Amino acid sequence: MNSVSVALSLIRVPKLFVSLLLWPLIIGLIVAAMQIVLSTVFLEMVSESPADYHKRITTESGESRYIREILFGSGKKLPSILICRWLMEGSKELPPSSSCQVKPNEVAVRSASPADADVSEFAQFFDGSTPKLHVCRSCQADIIIERNTTGVTSDVYGFAPLGVYVLTDGNTPSGASSDYVTAKVAAREKLERLRQISGTVFLHPPGTAHAVNVTEASKVMVLVINTATLAIITLWLSLKGHRKVLDYFARNGALLPLVAACGKSTFYRSLWLITMLRVTFFLLAVLPSTFILFARSIPNETLTMFIGDPDNFVLWLLALLASLSSLAIIASIAELKHRHSMVSFLYRYTPIFLALAGSIIWAYCIFTAGETSARVQQVITSLPIVGVSPVIISPLLPLSSTVMAAHCALSGALVLLMMHLNSRWFAAHLEEI
Repeated sequence: MNSVSVALSLIRVPKLFVSLLLWPLIIGLIVAAMQIVLSTVFLEMVSESPADYHKRITTESGESRYIREILFGSGKKLPSILICRWLMEGSKELPPSSSCQVKPNEVAVRSASPADADVSEFAQFFDGSTPKLHVCRSCQADIIIERNTTGVTSDVYGFAPLGVYVLTDGNTPSGASSDYVTAKVAAREKLERLRQISGTVFLHPPGTAHAVNVTEASKVMVLVINTATLAIITLWLSLKGHRKVLDYFARNGALLPLVAACGKSTFYRSLWLITMLRVTFFLLAVLPSTFILFARSIPNETLTMFIGDPDNFVLWLLALLASLSSLAIIASIAELKHRHSMVSFLYRYTPIFLALAGSIIWAYCIFTAGETSARVQQVITSLPIVGVSPVIISPLLPLSSTVMAAHCALSGALVLLMMHLNSRWFAAHLEEI
């Protein structure tokens, strides 16, 4: 029986099909939707001119409707914000009415005296972005604002409430005067004039191949984060795929008979085929939206900065994949050796320590001029695991193609070595899994 037949037989098990293939497809669709919305909104905010900003805050946008749909279940504009001043009844603090019960994605301003607290500025700021503003001593909400000796702090509990702040940036409160809009646009114009004084800023840090466009760095960073996130999720799915198959058959007492029937090598290769199929399902869901995002929402000049030289860009993708793959395979070995606590600990945390140490030393060398620092940076970047952070941000801080090629080759060699060791250990310790 060959490994392809074994892999196809395994994924025909309904529970394995759902967890190994259908679930990655659903994750891919969720990631794609979040990627499109968040990236588009952020890029529009950092690239727009004062005229575009005026149009955005005076015209209802599709993004705002979509965010409200996610946060509040309806894309319609919210009514004027309701201010709920909580009351003390005995030792308990209660809302003034049933309509003032705290719901998701609402804001609470804490005050020692809720009845007298002046929250007019908060009400104007959040009007149109959240339904209610709670004024209380200790109530809980997704966004809690407190005044203290150091100023004002806002605690946001979860990622969804951040959408409230996205709405506030491009929101004109209901009933706001034209002076309010004029003031916001004037502030944006002043900021734009301050930026134009220095023009486009190019940074020439030691150890990098080209200058860094600091002015446009935030736009490129969005693309770097999107690409790296896709790679990390892909490898996480591949790591978990191994464990799910092994755990499923081990719990049912069928693992050893199954391996005995088809052979250890055949079974291990079938695991990798299932892993590749699992990753393919995820990528089929997420890649089309990524290409659409890059083609329609990203300005051409930003794409040009992100991609740079096509050969170096392909080299970066290969280096990123090889480096993160080595981390994923080492983590998979830690999963397999979970009964050997000390060995599992070393496999699990040593790569994290090496990557962190390499990142700190590499970053320190940026601020120390000299040829020695540049050499240290090149050595760190060329090493697998140790140089993963410089490789990830390479589109932002361009690295030498020779160094990237060395990192790609060494990481690829480490991947092959780890896979070989993993295969041998799997064959020798199958009964311990």
